[in-house]
Amino acid sequence: MLLLDNVVGLKIHSYSPHTLLTVIATPSPSSDNASGDSKYTKNATFIAIKVQYVKNIQALEKDKPRGKAHPNEKFGLKINAPTFIPTETLGSNIRRGSKEMTKQEIEFKLRRMTKGKKLSDEGRKVLRNLAAIFPIDTLSVDDSNSITFRDSDIKIMKPYKSSDVKVIGCDGGPNEQQQLAYIRKVVDREWEKMEQTQKGG
Repeated sequence: MLLLDNVVGLKIHSYSPHTLLTVIATPSPSSDNASGDSKYTKNATFIAIKVQYVKNIQALEKDKPRGKAHPNEKFGLKINAPTFIPTETLGSNIRRGSKEMTKQEIEFKLRRMTKGKKLSDEGRKVLRNLAAIFPIDTLSVDDSNSITFRDSDIKIMKPYKSSDVKVIGCDGGPNEQQQLAYIRKVVDREWEKMEQTQKGG
């Protein structure tokens, strides 16, 4: 067994903790070792030894690349520190992002729905409030600029107040009458907000 109790300057090429086999590289004979600038080139000598015990290992500073290096070599010299991911806020960020996307989608569909229509400002506010309650795809604006509901005979006509929410063409069944009362309450609340805003409340 070879025992070394002195300082050995070398470059570890590879090491296997299972076989204890260590491959080291020594500077090429053409290197100027006296200057202390040992260059490990493709002409370096590789020695494989089986290390039973290492007293101490000191890592020396890695040489900075000189000149233009290959992108793969530059990447190999970089230390990629792990990035902290705040898992406790990840879910809330995703939900917040989903809500923002939903708002943008609703606004886009509202602009497309009212394009070329002659809705008053109050009518647009009522429609936007309804879109926050009912699925946007169940709402539409007909040629008479009335707000309509899919699969329903309920319409909100100008000037879009609760008294303008009516069932057109029939008396409506119990379910439609219940829906009619609910929509009128929604429209009433929106008009109350608009009146409070106008009063500065």
